[in-house]
Amino acid sequence: MHAGIVVAGDVLEIARILDDLPIAAFLADPVGRLSFVTKAWLELTRLDPANGSQGGFLDRVSSAAHGAWLAASTTGEPYHFEGAMTFGDGSSRRVAIDARPLRERDSGAIVTWFGTLADTEGSHRELEALRESAARYRAFNIALPGMMWSASPGGALEFVDARFAEVRGMPPERALGDGWLESLHPADREPTQLRWRRSLATGEPYEHSFRIRMADGSYRWQLARARPRLTDSGEIAQWIGVNIDIEERHRADEARELFVALTENSGDCIAAADRDGNVLYVNEAGRRLLGLDGGEVTGAKLVDFFADDDRSVIETIALAGVWAEGRWLGDAHFRNARTGVRVPVTCNLFALSDRSGEPLGVATISRDRRDRERVEGGLRMLAGTAGAALDSLDYVTTLRNIARAIVVEFASYCLIDALDEHQRWERTAAHNDPALARLLEALSEPPPDHPIAQAIERGVSFVGDVDESWALAFGEDSDRVEAVRTLRVRSFITVPIVTPLGAIVGALTCALDTGALRENYRNDDLAFVQEVGRRAGSAFSNARLYERERRIAVELQSASLPTTLPHFDDVELDAEYRPGSAEATIGGDWYDAFELDDGRIALTVGDVLGHGLHAAVTMTKLRQAMQAAAMLSPDPSAMLTVADKTLRAIDPDGYATALAAIYDRSARTLAYVSAGHPGPVLRSPDGAVVDLTRSGLMLGLRDGRERDATVVAVVPGSSIVFFTDGLIEATRDIDEGQRRLHDYLGTRAAGTRGNAARRIVEHVLGDRDASDDIAVLVATVG
Repeated sequence: MHAGIVVAGDVLEIARILDDLPIAAFLADPVGRLSFVTKAWLELTRLDPANGSQGGFLDRVSSAAHGAWLAASTTGEPYHFEGAMTFGDGSSRRVAIDARPLRERDSGAIVTWFGTLADTEGSHRELEALRESAARYRAFNIALPGMMWSASPGGALEFVDARFAEVRGMPPERALGDGWLESLHPADREPTQLRWRRSLATGEPYEHSFRIRMADGSYRWQLARARPRLTDSGEIAQWIGVNIDIEERHRADEARELFVALTENSGDCIAAADRDGNVLYVNEAGRRLLGLDGGEVTGAKLVDFFADDDRSVIETIALAGVWAEGRWLGDAHFRNARTGVRVPVTCNLFALSDRSGEPLGVATISRDRRDRERVEGGLRMLAGTAGAALDSLDYVTTLRNIARAIVVEFASYCLIDALDEHQRWERTAAHNDPALARLLEALSEPPPDHPIAQAIERGVSFVGDVDESWALAFGEDSDRVEAVRTLRVRSFITVPIVTPLGAIVGALTCALDTGALRENYRNDDLAFVQEVGRRAGSAFSNARLYERERRIAVELQSASLPTTLPHFDDVELDAEYRPGSAEATIGGDWYDAFELDDGRIALTVGDVLGHGLHAAVTMTKLRQAMQAAAMLSPDPSAMLTVADKTLRAIDPDGYATALAAIYDRSARTLAYVSAGHPGPVLRSPDGAVVDLTRSGLMLGLRDGRERDATVVAVVPGSSIVFFTDGLIEATRDIDEGQRRLHDYLGTRAAGTRGNAARRIVEHVLGDRDASDDIAVLVATVG
């Protein structure tokens, strides 16, 4: 009878042979119904084979096993399944079930199914059968799992089955004697041989796993088991063994060991609970995060790990999402059982299921968000302080803005101690409670060994926690001891404020009180605060440089403008200069009016683009150039041409807007030319207001093709208003500024004499500060 090929008459012979063997085997008809089981099968399973349903006994394994058997009996493919089986006595053990179809020699139709059932948790029955008759195994090794072999009492292989050649790719005769060692992995040969010799010496059953070379050159793990066959006198007559492929099982074991190692070494909290939420396992990182000892895990509920205000979300939303969709991901808070502290985590909850998809429970991989939130908070603070440092050029305002930005993102309060240019102590504080902010600003200077004093003196940084003893260390009579109690300080960071040139100009302190949600400061937070200290130093240095430059620019600007205006019987001149507020830089705005030799009046107004001392110097030179040009060639176009050439000579990259005008007192006309400058505005005695703005290229861009001067008649009682754009831009809306100017000029009050320019500025500004320089010149014709 060839392997796998039978004739119908052979089935009874197969059954007879099987029944003589102590092997749990069965036969089934072509559609999978049991037709015969061996006595060993009955002894092992304790099941009644009378159930004629198709593979009915497989219900004792699982529905999946039964379904796979139905599929195999339909397709004729070999059947294999491993799993736990409930035996007739109620016990449950893991078994391996194999079955192969036996076909009719000519037609190939399935005549019967031959199968075996092996208890893989205990000693294998097939090895006991080999003790009785190795010859029968040699003749009937088809469909039996693994590779069969026998060895002499001394351990030399005498027989290997045909499957040896099929799997190992070497003739069976090469494996006889000690030849089988050639196919083992080199690293496994010596330990395998030593283990085999121990069984030979003691007679104990042999069991050992090793890697064996396959026909394709790869290695696979196998488990070898052997028992001695004894003579009547108890001597070893022969060794009967089987090799079983355990590659997949070995990989699963390695994966399981790797998973356990990864789980226990993971920094994330990994926990598992059963279907009812009872905690089964928490890894070491999770126990630390939750403040749990090993015993506290037993009997706990998974929802008990979460903070009170998160528990209802976990119960009603998160776990419902797990059972409905298999997973829920979101942010939550654990509660540390030892300290009661809320621990922010990113929680990944997912369902656990068996191979059939039946739910077993729920697991979580939750990542501690404290470090991430610490970094994100530090980055937000840096972003906020960066904007605060650029918001103002006044150094007091700058430091106040920085302190407030720190309190928003990073601290309960912020204290900035600085030394002014004369080494006098100045303090800026920010706190959500104004009374506590005033308390901070009123503190006495710290003693020399205080972290603030040390930061300023030596440039060192401090990170620490605060208690009563810490405060008392700096003097029992110090107001700082009481301040620490009142402020409820628990943690602080102090760093020096350092300028770009390395000069220490102060110290910056961030502090947390007992009401703050975040944990105490750590060294990880220090780098963020030190960066703020450097930025504060840059802003501090820039603000002081600006203050000095602004002071010089204001003085130069004031000195460069006319101290008095000429007086005429028929024309009244009035001017107002309003420097920009401390929040802006000084620009290059000017106005000018002077009498020409022929009695006409030259008027100029302009604005140098740019700010600071350079703009003030440029403005002075342009104003003087236009005066000189008017003396030689009293023509508005000529005055602007000279100003344009002067600007190109002193600042090739500079630009300015300007307006030049000449009022002819006898003809009562105004001739003017604009170089990109707004106005002038003419107010008639009846209150009508006309904007006389004309287009023109700015100084620095003129190309010699400018238009001739525009000439307008001016009736007695009219006012001509010249101004720089700071006036109409003060409202942040040029159209609104222009409207406010025209509305005021249209009123009766605008026609009255005296301080006309000041009243115009005050009306247009309203309650606003001048954001940029403003120059206004008013000529009222009598």
